[in-house]
Amino acid sequence: MENVTYSIVPTKNSTIPGSKHSVYELVHPVFRLNEQGIPIELIGSCAQIARMGIYLTAAHLFPIFESLNGERRKPEILQRRILLREEDNRIGIFKRNNLESFSFHKAHSVNVFFHHDIAIIHVIHDSPDPLPPGPRLPIKEDVAKGAGITVLGYPASSNQFKVECDENNKIKVVHFTPSMVKSEGKVVDLHPNGESNSICFFPTIESDAKTEPGHSGGPVMTNDFGLIGICSSSFDDGNSQFAWISKVLDEEFSSPGLSITAEDGTQTNCTKITLRKLMEKDILGTI
Repeated sequence: MENVTYSIVPTKNSTIPGSKHSVYELVHPVFRLNEQGIPIELIGSCAQIARMGIYLTAAHLFPIFESLNGERRKPEILQRRILLREEDNRIGIFKRNNLESFSFHKAHSVNVFFHHDIAIIHVIHDSPDPLPPGPRLPIKEDVAKGAGITVLGYPASSNQFKVECDENNKIKVVHFTPSMVKSEGKVVDLHPNGESNSICFFPTIESDAKTEPGHSGGPVMTNDFGLIGICSSSFDDGNSQFAWISKVLDEEFSSPGLSITAEDGTQTNCTKITLRKLMEKDILGTI
């Protein structure tokens, strides 16, 4: 890692109305890493929902789901807790530090809601200093047909990513020119029981917003920046399907390695916790 140079060209930001924060501080590109922990492929996007570095993304970004594609609709598969292999968990993000610079961070899964195409990931903080509090997107549970929405992400077609190797075929320079793409539309249908069609077997929000590969895992927000979904897939007719976040808020999961320190100093070990409780703890903690 110490011999690898990161060449990253920043882009302009967009401030969230009523906030000093930019959407660029909250939505980041997700990369697949090689065995040395170096980014080699842009695979999607993620959105920060907790100040200690907890993000939501799409579960299908993890390679194990490709091999399970033909089995995903079977009830016994949907009920199974998917344990990611080491090679599945080789992911990382480029995180904006300010308007001019980015830093690269490894990440790992906290939990995968396989039957909702939602994954919780934690961005690993390499510094010995405590992770400073950061902004987060608030989750909104109410969704209505006709509501205006915005989708943010880093489609591969709009982002310049290149890995440069030396004469020994070892990675020397990682070039990345990030470009966040915004797509706007309206909610055209709701599928609370996953009955949309054969593409999606989980609760989804359907929209006429146009998305493309790389938007996957990116946030779907209402006009007041309430987070309602995670970009999941597109239909042949152009409509997009978004994983419905509120459907997993109270689903209990175990993440024994996750420990939260709240603002009052109390600690919680996440052997059994829900996403709602995780966010309520708020989230100045460490792993």
